Order: sequence, then structure tokens, then C-alpha cells
Amino acid sequence: MADSAVQPRAGLGGRPTPTGAFTRWWRSRGDGVGLAAGAILVGIVLIAIFAPILAPYDYAAQSLTGRLEPPSREHLLGTDGLGRDVLSRLMWGSRVSLAVGAGAALLTVTIGAIVGSVCGYAGGIVDQIGMRVTDIVMSIPPVLLILLIVAVFGGGLWLTIIAIGLVTWPGTARLLRAEFLRLRSLEFVDAAHASGAGSLRIVTRHILPNAVAPLIVQASLLTAESILIESGLSYLGLGVQPPTPSWGNMLFEGRRFMDNAWWISVWPGVAIFVTVLCLNLVGDVLRDLLDPRSRARRA
Repeated sequence: MADSAVQPRAGLGGRPTPTGAFTRWWRSRGDGVGLAAGAILVGIVLIAIFAPILAPYDYAAQSLTGRLEPPSREHLLGTDGLGRDVLSRLMWGSRVSLAVGAGAALLTVTIGAIVGSVCGYAGGIVDQIGMRVTDIVMSIPPVLLILLIVAVFGGGLWLTIIAIGLVTWPGTARLLRAEFLRLRSLEFVDAAHASGAGSLRIVTRHILPNAVAPLIVQASLLTAESILIESGLSYLGLGVQPPTPSWGNMLFEGRRFMDNAWWISVWPGVAIFVTVLCLNLVGDVLRDLLDPRSRARRA
């Protein structure tokens, strides 16, 4: 009974319910860019999921007599230097690139949420130590640190995800710490304390659910950032290793043929550009949807 008395309302702090926020956003946004980006992103995810069915050829099948063929009816996006179908490799590569992006974003948000929650709620010396560690990690260029980790321990899908997650969490930690500092001073937290709720219950049942909106936005942006980092690592030969295709190593493999086989590098580059752009646009939409105050500041 006490718990129900201290649960925060849907409209806490002037924040409307998700349904009301969506209705207002739908009525006020006329260009449909966010919806188009979301639809394209859903299409890319579906292609990644069903790549084994949709891909017209085996991504590893080679044909030395069909090397560097331009786009045609048989190979809609052409073939690469080993005669492999670029479209099939692009579809299979989407699975790897999206898996790295989503996995690294999930790990980043998890680590950042733990550190930010503890620092923001505990305060004092715990906050000081946590933020100094965060500042130290942030002071090191993330790409250099990721390159060091991957160069020492080797490439691969899982190591790439772990390396990106272990390096990119400080921004999320600082974001959630600021949100916790704001929320812990509100009345519903005082009411939870007065009802005898423990710290763990207050954090997990009362504060964290109200701080999840910026985490969702952050996750979409981190996914885009992780895809770019993975592409850069694979381009340098330190990410996902061939013959497993990713958009980054497809760019790396096609760099030698830019003069006479532009399609090998152009199509994975377009895929990276479109996916990252859509993720950023969806992140903007989520920010407007979950926190209307950000839209008011931009208006």
C-alpha cells in the first residue's frame, strides 16, 4: 500500500504520458522525416534478420571468372575482386554491423547506467571517485583506446563489441548522473524515503524508470556511433575479420579497385551513411517524443 502511494505519476515534472506526447508530436511535425527514417531503419533491420533468405548468393561463394563484374541482372550490385556477389555480402554485412552497433550500445548503456546511478544517488565521496574515473576514461581518445585493445587482444565480433562498450560509457554515466541528481530531490523520492523504502528499491522502482527516456535516446545515438567505429576498425583490418562480411571490411577490400570497380566500396559506404543518418534522425524524434522540453528549446 505504501508503495502505491509513492509511485510517481505519469505526468511527473510536467512530462506528459507517452500517448499524449506522441499525439502532440504527430500533430506538430509535418515533414515526416522522422517517420521515414524509422521506416527505413526497420527495413534495414528486417534485411539483416532475413539475410539468409533474401541474399541471392552465398556471401562467401567465389567465381574467379566473374571478378569485378559491374552491376547487372545477375549481380544487381556487381561483384568484388574474388567474384563474390556484393549485394549478398551487403545483406550479410548488415547483420554484423547492426549486431556490433546494438551490442556495443547495450553494453555502453549498461555500464554507464550502473556508474551514473550509483554516483548520482550516493553522492559524496562515491560520486567524487566515480566521476574522477569517468574523467580519466574520457580524457583518452576513445578510438586510440579501442585500437589498443583490439590490437593487443585481436579482432572479432565479440571483442569489437566489448572494446567499444568499455571505452564509450563515460558520456552515458555523466548523463544519467545528472538525471539522478535532478530526480532524487523531487517529492516522490522523499515520500519513498518516508515510507521506509530501501535505497535499492528507490533507485530501481522510482528513480530509474523516470530516467529511462534519455537512456533510450542515448542508445540510438550510441548505436550509430558504434557502427561508425566498427566500420573504421574493419577498414583498418582490426575489426571483424574476413571472410565474414561487414560494411567496414567491404570498404577495406574495395579500396584497391576504386578506379575500375567503384561499386565494391560505394554500396557499403551508402549503407553506413543511410543507417547512421536514420539512427540519428530517430534519436531526434525520440528526444522530442520523450522530452517535449527539448523541442520547446529548439522552437
